Amino acid sequence: MGNLETMQRDFAAHIRDPENQPAPEGIEDRRMAIYRELFFNNISEFLGDQFPIVKNILGEDKWTALARDFYRDHGSKTPLFTELPDEFLSYLQNERAQDHPDDPPFMPELAHYERIETVLNLAPDPAPDTELSPQANLLDTQPVLSELARLLSYDWPVHEIAADNYPAEPSTSPHHFLVYRNRAHKVVFNTINAVSARLLQLIEQNSETDDSHKRLTGRELLNSIAAEAGQPADVMEKAGKAMLDQWRELGVVTGGRNIR
Repeated sequence: MGNLETMQRDFAAHIRDPENQPAPEGIEDRRMAIYRELFFNNISEFLGDQFPIVKNILGEDKWTALARDFYRDHGSKTPLFTELPDEFLSYLQNERAQDHPDDPPFMPELAHYERIETVLNLAPDPAPDTELSPQANLLDTQPVLSELARLLSYDWPVHEIAADNYPAEPSTSPHHFLVYRNRAHKVVFNTINAVSARLLQLIEQNSETDDSHKRLTGRELLNSIAAEAGQPADVMEKAGKAMLDQWRELGVVTGGRNIR
């Protein structure tokens, strides 16, 4: 049994890093080459399908090198192939940058932007919320964000990056996006301004508060934003109510929950 385990470990180490890890003894190299190519090509092609813009920007050679580095160096925590893109994101965000200063600096953000569409496409339909009132006045209740909606904010203009549009510096102000899966099961990307992004952020934080007595109504959230921006509360409330109602029509906000 010990010899079998050793052979398995040697086999896996060689498949991941054939340049530095010798193949198990007694196996013809022609046979090992089949496994080397099959395993790596599956990983590289699958990730390329998930991150096509990143792959196109890098070009075939650099993309292959990136996929090889990930395949060799990253210790994935999941056995599920569908979760491999999240492992790749973790590698880009947390492991790679310090050792590869020549990579495009926007690559982790661009990859995250590309990934979200698949995440929302694969997400299960949310369970019904019995405490939610779909037609509630969103100023007098706690607005509830759909589990199929995300607020994304980036330093780089990820929505504009392409092989022929390659920014050298991050933008002077963040780019905010509302991304959601609509009732027709299509993922929609909307660019939003800083005030709308702040409202979405507060709605998210409001839902995460453990103490229900500390949760705020839509009016209280908008008053908080007005105070931060130095704007009249009534003006912010009017504009905010229109935004909340529009989000409800789109399915981004699913309704209101009584909290008083």
